[in-house]
Amino acid sequence: MTAETLPAAASADRLSDMLHRCGALKNGSVSNVAVDSSRATILSRITRLRLSYAEGTSGAPSTLILKTALPERIGSPNEAYPVDSGPSICGRRGT
Repeated sequence: MTAETLPAAASADRLSDMLHRCGALKNGSVSNVAVDSSRATILSRITRLRLSYAEGTSGAPSTLILKTALPERIGSPNEAYPVDSGPSICGRRGT
C-alpha cells in the first residue's frame, strides 16, 4: 500500500453513494478506502482502491480503479474522474 491523499471523490461516503446509485451496493456502506497501488502515466494517475464495507454488506466490488489528472495538467490535484471498477459497477466500462 502506498500513503497518498485521496481526492474527495474517493471518500467512503461518496463511493457508497455512487455504488448505491449504480446498484452495485444493495445494502450497507463503504467503511474504508485504501490505496492498493498507484502509478503515473503521461497525462494521469491510475490508482487501485481497496474497499472495506460495514458488517453485513455483501456482493459489492472489493476494488475500484480511480483515474485522476496530474496536478501539472489541471488546476487542482484533487479533481477526480472515476474510470473503471474491474467488472463494471454500472453495467458499462469507462464511466
